[in-house]
Amino acid sequence: MEKEEIKKELTEEKKTEDNTKEEIEEIVDLAREVKLSEEELIKEAIQEKNKQIAELQEKNKELNKQLLYLKAEFDNFRKRVEKEKQHKFLLGKISVFEKIIYLYEMFKVAIESLQKINLETKDFSKVLEGLNILYKEFENFLAREGITKIECLDKRVNPQFHEVVEFVENDTKEEDTIIEVISDGYIFVYNNEEIVLRPAKVKVTKSTKKKNAIKEKTDFDENLQNVEENNIEEGGG
Repeated sequence: MEKEEIKKELTEEKKTEDNTKEEIEEIVDLAREVKLSEEELIKEAIQEKNKQIAELQEKNKELNKQLLYLKAEFDNFRKRVEKEKQHKFLLGKISVFEKIIYLYEMFKVAIESLQKINLETKDFSKVLEGLNILYKEFENFLAREGITKIECLDKRVNPQFHEVVEFVENDTKEEDTIIEVISDGYIFVYNNEEIVLRPAKVKVTKSTKKKNAIKEKTDFDENLQNVEENNIEEGGG
């Protein structure tokens, strides 16, 4: 009886031991599964974060593009406003200078008229001297503001700066050479650009040789035509 009980106890202990072993194995397996699940969760979380980072980087890239575009647009707008501002300023200056040139020319005419009058009085001399000083100051003022006379004499005519009022036959100078200035022209130099305030009115040379050559050719053509007509008439007769 005692043997059977001992055997029974041993059997039960073995079963308990086996059960414990199985439980331990289950716990180990469960721990492994939990560990794998945690690793997968961490991996998924990292992947999700990387995806979010990539999306944010793409958005940041797009925002940078928009920022650069807006900056370029603003720079263009600023330049356009500045250009318009300078243009308005320039138009205002040109308008004022046109009036000043008119006054300047009036001084010049007054001085030239006084110089032609043969009056020898002390008072007149002082008036003429004063006008000359004033005229010179006016001239200096215009030069400081960038206004200069257009070069004319012995220069080739340039439609941009010169207005031809008369052609003069002349074979001593090259054709289209300016030989006389009727009225001065003026330019305003602004940002290295020459703006014509008033073209110079000039007389320009015209070659008689070319005129004679044209006349000779015309005469030759007429004579040739007459000969041909005569030959036709004689042949017909």
